[in-house]
Amino acid sequence: MSADILKLESVGAYISTGGEVRPMLANGNPDMSDCGNDVRESSEEWFDSLNPKDSDLVQWIMDDMNRWAQVEEVSK
Repeated sequence: MSADILKLESVGAYISTGGEVRPMLANGNPDMSDCGNDVRESSEEWFDSLNPKDSDLVQWIMDDMNRWAQVEEVSK
């Protein structure tokens, strides 16, 4: 499995370093047939279900996404 997709055990999902969330299959692998969704579109309930470790990981990814968005805005 690619190092740029990380397991979120607490919510039964995977997240890419780019912020794309995919469901976890019954066998524990990410569902690559699912188109996934942007982590920023996830529900409050989903965020509340994250354990502290997964929450820190998701926050780090979202912070990184925000930094890249600021760089792109400055570059315009």
